[in-house]
Amino acid sequence: MSKIPYPTPKEVNKWLQKWKKSKNYTEQEETVKLVFSTFPENEKIEHILAKISILNDFYSLHIFGTHTVAKQVQNKHIDAPLKRGDKNIVNKITPIRMGKEKKIRKMYSFASKYCSHHQPEHYPIYDYFVEKMLVHWKENSDFGKFHNFTNQYLKDYSKFKKIIDKFIKYFNLERYTYKEIDVYLWQAGKKYFQKKYPKKNQKKL
Repeated sequence: MSKIPYPTPKEVNKWLQKWKKSKNYTEQEETVKLVFSTFPENEKIEHILAKISILNDFYSLHIFGTHTVAKQVQNKHIDAPLKRGDKNIVNKITPIRMGKEKKIRKMYSFASKYCSHHQPEHYPIYDYFVEKMLVHWKENSDFGKFHNFTNQYLKDYSKFKKIIDKFIKYFNLERYTYKEIDVYLWQAGKKYFQKKYPKKNQKKL
């Protein structure tokens, strides 16, 4: 892995400009905003389905059973706490019962994205690449000396948000929104921490 540049405003700006030049990302993002602004409430199943479906496609969330997820989000009655920026809502809609066995699947990344697209000023996004970047700077800068945390802390949304806020303050990135910080962390994380997938068995049967 090549050396990761220090998270300065200059570095963040570099990734923001890269994002803006990618129509694939920006046009999809504008489409997501359109859907969420058209259906801001979460009481009608059709509205929730539309929002989950577009997130599933844009972010490749691999949600197999969008109606099941939508129904459980609907049953949580999240509109009032969402509007006041209640951090507990993310953890509340994370566990989803799936399949005939009703096994709980923790859909934490989805939950953070769903809340973020309703209230981006209150809800930073958690995902694999964001986690990798935060852990990297915990282990490779003085940030970790002052703000130590475990990977498990990042899976609790209230703690995750505090860590993001501390990261922003420590590296003097207060001029950026949560969304802009996410754009930076996600793109950089995708470059420096590419997921490794097992090779498919090429043997012909």
